[in-house]
Amino acid sequence: MHLAMVILIGAIAWGIRARSRPDPANTPHRWRQSLLGFVAAPLLLVSTALSIVCMGPRGNMVAPWEGWLTYAAAWIFLGYGCGLLVVLAFQGYLAERQIKALEIIVVHNQSARLLPTDLPYSAQVGLWRAELVISQGLIDQLDGEHLAAVLAHEQAHLWFQDTLWSFWLGWLRRWTSWLPHSQSLWEELMFLRELRADAWATQQTSRFVLAESLVQVAQSPNLQSPNLHSPDLTEPLVSAPFSCAVAPGRLAQRVDLLLVEDRQSLAFCRLPWVAIAPTLIPLLAIPFHH
Repeated sequence: MHLAMVILIGAIAWGIRARSRPDPANTPHRWRQSLLGFVAAPLLLVSTALSIVCMGPRGNMVAPWEGWLTYAAAWIFLGYGCGLLVVLAFQGYLAERQIKALEIIVVHNQSARLLPTDLPYSAQVGLWRAELVISQGLIDQLDGEHLAAVLAHEQAHLWFQDTLWSFWLGWLRRWTSWLPHSQSLWEELMFLRELRADAWATQQTSRFVLAESLVQVAQSPNLQSPNLHSPDLTEPLVSAPFSCAVAPGRLAQRVDLLLVEDRQSLAFCRLPWVAIAPTLIPLLAIPFHH
């Protein structure tokens, strides 16, 4: 019985992800579709593993070999997730320690950590209490108006606690990287995160100035992310850099959306509980186990 349950739930999770491709159209449901498609399958797998661990390896309808096989598999799956969480949290701790050693400066009435490099770089770094990190190269490259626009964008990341949410989503992505479209959905969510920060920043500054700042930073010949997070520089672990997701196609889309006044179609929406509840159905089997 447990083995049939694992196979069925695994097939459902795989099918959910196989159908959850990023939608490049600027529809009102773009946020919800990407976020639900990303988290639904992992949550279904986690709830199934938890239910098997709680029910144990024995049961009236479970063969001994089947019970112990699924029980061990569930523990291995959950143990790998917990171990991965510890590793990523330790990497985040190292990143925060690294920025604590940087000099504190004041830029446009905002406290920031100065990164002594010629690379144009700015980001919120940290988990619960993120700090602004800005490079000397960015200060030298942008004038006061354009620098203020970049800082408004970074303030949006702080307001939405993007570094914290990105950490948890990044953990899920690595934990279930074998599922279809894990990377593409992750990149879509990171891109939508930047669009949301852009939209929030336009309430504080001119959208044209912000677009110009983005183009100037993205066109820097030495643009890259300093090693302040994970060893994989393509994946922000506990940071939200202004220059994130500036591949040519993405850059053009960000600039185009900045120049459009009506961006209601990209409004962020949180997932309702009714959309998450079905992923917890395997837990309902626990009270009926004998």
